[in-house]
Amino acid sequence: KNMVQEFHVLRCYSCQTYQVQQVKKSKKWNCKMCGEKQSVLKEFGRGSGVDCRRHVQKLNARQSYEKYTDNLFHYLCSVIKPNALLCLGCFGKWPEEGRRNSLWRHF
Repeated sequence: KNMVQEFHVLRCYSCQTYQVQQVKKSKKWNCKMCGEKQSVLKEFGRGSGVDCRRHVQKLNARQSYEKYTDNLFHYLCSVIKPNALLCLGCFGKWPEEGRRNSLWRHF
């Protein structure tokens, strides 16, 4: 009888890295990146090892890209004049309702 191994995609609560783990009866697992012992709380995918590894690569790449663009956005906002129209959102300083002054006077 040929037993097919089943894998699932999990994310570490500590380092936020997605990874492939073999499905076991025990709901405990150790992160391969930071070593944290934890319980399976959520599965982000399940299937063959190949399919799960491909999914993990996509998830980690997307997460890395999102962190990079978020950091870049905040860096650019710290460099650009805080009152600039483009950056009002990242400082949470949207114009008050009924404001009469033109935002263009800051340029």
